[in-house]
Amino acid sequence: MLTHEQTLEMIACYQNTKCDRTLQKLLVGYSRMCIGIARAYANTDWYDDAIQEAYVALIGAISTFDATRSSAFTAYASVAVRREVNRKVKQMWSVIHVPDSKEILKAYRRMSRYSHQRTLSQADAEALANELSINVRDVFAAYSLYHSSTISMDQKVSSTDADAITFGDMISSEDEYQDPALAVEHSQAVSFAHERLDECLSRFPQRDADIYRERRASEKTRGLADLGKRYGISAERVRQIENQVHNKVQMLSVA
Repeated sequence: MLTHEQTLEMIACYQNTKCDRTLQKLLVGYSRMCIGIARAYANTDWYDDAIQEAYVALIGAISTFDATRSSAFTAYASVAVRREVNRKVKQMWSVIHVPDSKEILKAYRRMSRYSHQRTLSQADAEALANELSINVRDVFAAYSLYHSSTISMDQKVSSTDADAITFGDMISSEDEYQDPALAVEHSQAVSFAHERLDECLSRFPQRDADIYRERRASEKTRGLADLGKRYGISAERVRQIENQVHNKVQMLSVA
């Protein structure tokens, strides 16, 4: 991998002179990044296309990078390359398997680890169900869909909602930020917010901080009764702790 200073110098040189030798050095220097991103499709028929698209996207990133706007070329390029690789594979992937519930969708996203197995064992199904906190029945349903049912990428998720998104929309949310620089800025902002929250919660007792995370900062919110049972307190006490921590976090965040 090239150093930061070498990268910026070569990018400026290529943008001004279009020197093929400079471009070749940049492509070689960032080849590991391209292959690493394309490796997500290593077990598919699109792996070679993904690698090719990764290098094409890298050339585009080199050509459009603005050092006056951001000095983090690696972050800029990785977002651009990943977005274009995913978009290319999405274009080639004409059909997908259809999960019909959030639980089955969660399990479906893990099915690639069992793609080499002719059948899914009870032990593997139970392990995945425990990992995702879902029913074993949903794991087997996801495995069955993974190996059988297909549908158009343009089909609506809901047959009754005219404004429903398509299954293609569900596959990739990488396009929310069309400009890689904005995507990097968003990622950095999210990272900072998490760090700030962790800093605020470090001032509270571990139990109170954990309750707040489970109630306000988790993808799957835990119920009051569930947390009360875990910590040996009433559901009402859990609610009080949550609100107390939330109020103090807000005060600390603006301090």
